[in-house]
Amino acid sequence: MELEELLTLGSKDQTNKFDKHVVESTPSLSPLELASQVDEESSKVQSNKNNMSKGMKSYRKLNGQLEDESKPYYNLEMSNGFSEESRQSEKFNGNTNGILGGTDIMSNDTRLELSLSCSNTSSCSSDVTDVSTEMGMKSIQNNNTGDKDKRSKKFCITGISKNISISVDFCLSRGIAEVNEGRYGHAISIFDQAIQVNPSAVEAWKRRGQARAALVSSAEAISDLTKALDFEPNSVDILHERGIINFMFKDYDAAIEDLSSCVNLDKNNKSAHTYLGLALSSIGEYRRAKEALMKAVQLDQNFLEAWAHLTQFYHELAKPARFAKVYHLYGLLLHGMGDHRRAIKELSTGLSIENTNIECLYLRGSCYHAIGDYVAAVSDYDAVLDLELDSVDKFVLQCLAFYQKEIALYTASKVNSEFHWFGDVNPLFKEYWCKRLHPKNVCEKVYRQPPLHDSMRNGKLKKQDFVLTKQKAALLLAADLIGRKIQYDCPGFLPNRPQHGMAGLAAIEIAQKVSKVWRSLQVKWRNAKKGPLKSSKRTRRRERTNPPRQNREPCDPVVWVNKLSEEFNAGFGSNTPMILGKAKVVRYYPNYERTLNVAKMVIKEKHHVHNKKDEIIDLSKEGKLEEIMDANSCSDLYKAVGEDFWLATWCNSTAFEGKQLEGTRITAVKMEHGFNFAIRTPWTPARSEDFDAEMRTAWENLCNTFCGENYVSTDFDDFDVREDVRDAVLRMTCYWYNFMLLARGTAAIGFIVLLGLLLAANMDFTGSIPKGLQVDWVAILNFEPSTFIDSVKSWLYPSLSVSISWKDYPDVVSTFPTTGSVVAALSHHDDKVV
Repeated sequence: MELEELLTLGSKDQTNKFDKHVVESTPSLSPLELASQVDEESSKVQSNKNNMSKGMKSYRKLNGQLEDESKPYYNLEMSNGFSEESRQSEKFNGNTNGILGGTDIMSNDTRLELSLSCSNTSSCSSDVTDVSTEMGMKSIQNNNTGDKDKRSKKFCITGISKNISISVDFCLSRGIAEVNEGRYGHAISIFDQAIQVNPSAVEAWKRRGQARAALVSSAEAISDLTKALDFEPNSVDILHERGIINFMFKDYDAAIEDLSSCVNLDKNNKSAHTYLGLALSSIGEYRRAKEALMKAVQLDQNFLEAWAHLTQFYHELAKPARFAKVYHLYGLLLHGMGDHRRAIKELSTGLSIENTNIECLYLRGSCYHAIGDYVAAVSDYDAVLDLELDSVDKFVLQCLAFYQKEIALYTASKVNSEFHWFGDVNPLFKEYWCKRLHPKNVCEKVYRQPPLHDSMRNGKLKKQDFVLTKQKAALLLAADLIGRKIQYDCPGFLPNRPQHGMAGLAAIEIAQKVSKVWRSLQVKWRNAKKGPLKSSKRTRRRERTNPPRQNREPCDPVVWVNKLSEEFNAGFGSNTPMILGKAKVVRYYPNYERTLNVAKMVIKEKHHVHNKKDEIIDLSKEGKLEEIMDANSCSDLYKAVGEDFWLATWCNSTAFEGKQLEGTRITAVKMEHGFNFAIRTPWTPARSEDFDAEMRTAWENLCNTFCGENYVSTDFDDFDVREDVRDAVLRMTCYWYNFMLLARGTAAIGFIVLLGLLLAANMDFTGSIPKGLQVDWVAILNFEPSTFIDSVKSWLYPSLSVSISWKDYPDVVSTFPTTGSVVAALSHHDDKVV
């Protein structure tokens, strides 16, 4: 029905197209000259406008167009992008050869090209956005239904002479005429004169913003319209125009904010409702987008553009090709929750619709990999490698498939033995895997893993028939109860039962091994009763947590940075963005405000930041510090600094009094649209030595505290005397989070070790991490370990209880001695006990 109505309306009202004019240079007149020549120039302008109007009318007749001649023209034409198949790129043009009446009169002088394809939110949103280009920038001027008389408005303000008022009015008339002629650059210079004469001329700010938008000067256009809003904060017209410009330049969140304000003030603004729907669809808010588009057509049943966008919206949602994408997203969700078998089922359905969908193939391969079906995993990885690709993103998946296949082959060869890939796998391989680089060098320099048929011939590879005995069931149940305590109750962190099982097994194993070390040290203390106790077991207890993590999530390169190639670990840095372009990273954006405040505090303390070349940018002059302290966003902070920059936090040393260790780096990098605002933790040999010494000292202090005379001789049930041990565990955890020694998984493994150490000290955490809290960020954004301890102890200590029940658990290593047994244990939660 909607298509029929669209065709009916289309037969009555053809699409409006606009002329394109070459930017001509016209000598600028000063305000005084303008004031003295008002009468003469006014008549000339009126004559020119009449001639231009006749030419425009002739041009419209040639093209069979109908248009309200009372409205000014934005000389921009946008391609109709009704389908993805017909869309290549949308070009907005503001220039011609100066001859009216031509149908192909574009030149390359002032052509601007805007790609309205959206980010990976959805292909639907990008296609819907394409259709919006038919409306184009013409809506910026054609929306003045409530402000038609503003073009002739005189800004007579007390204290401003009549001549100046006339001068401003004349500048506006002349500038609008230049816009209609397509001479946007010259129009801007005329509006500049009007603003110079009267800085509070709202119409001048607005018109200059429109002209700048036509020249793709988005930041300047938004700035001008924002200035106009300062004078008229409730102007529906200006909110509408700024919203459209924000939408055109892909700042969808800002567009939604402006257009929502616009429709709140003017509920009958059909154009604002239409653009609001387009902006909402661009960020994946399809339900709200539909409501906005429906509202537009309800307001005006003959509003062709709203019908077009609504029809395209439905068309894209109903595309059969999108079904495979839906199954991929569903499979991705199940994969994130650790339900790999159900994920395989959904991904297979998606592949039955589109058998070359690389995302489905790669993800299904990793799911097979996770449950130990290495034959099927390698088959899917090979299928990914054989595909013909058409994008960089897909090429990255192809590179990852190569590395994942090699890891699957290695794991298959180790099914009946221990998983110890830190020493077995070449550092260069792990480096290229982490960096997602082309595997050409790896193929040439690194020994390839044996093919599957070799493992099968040697009897190493067979289906893991996991028999769940009572002993194994008891251990897995305990592991699940302990491991679920690592779960963050924050957006983006899905509950993953296999990961909980992995975490619990690792924590129990740490407790079992550390308790043996401490018993040995206590015996030595009783015999020697002198000197501090030393231990070199610090590294091994954390290494043990990595094999189950790597087996559980084979897509994650959980590697020790210090075991990569020398060139890599000399400059590696983990990168955790909070804002990426215009997108708010769902997991980490909640830490944005605090990170921004920490950045301002560091700048206030240091008076400088570093640029991309690591050169110092001095911020102590010309009121820079005051501007930085007033910054309310990373955009404000970037504007104050003036270029891409980074700054480093610090972590005060316990081992060496007065020493500051380099913490994390807060970075702000300008992107094409928006910013990359992130924390980046560097890994350099010097930094490694500092933190290595700090971790060694923290471990020795923990051992001395637990094994010392005061602790050993106290009543076992006296919980208060254990606070020193708890503090020592938290201090060590704080340095671990700041050290960031793993390429992935530092936060999870840090809390797993914390649970294991507390268990070894006979303390069981019976609570959960508070909602909205990410423990690693608390450590990273605090300069003093004692501050981190005080923050965490407020919720951790009340939930600790004395317990020795963990000592009755079976030994983890002997219960699951091989790689295959661990993979099977973490993949068979629903098996029956025998």
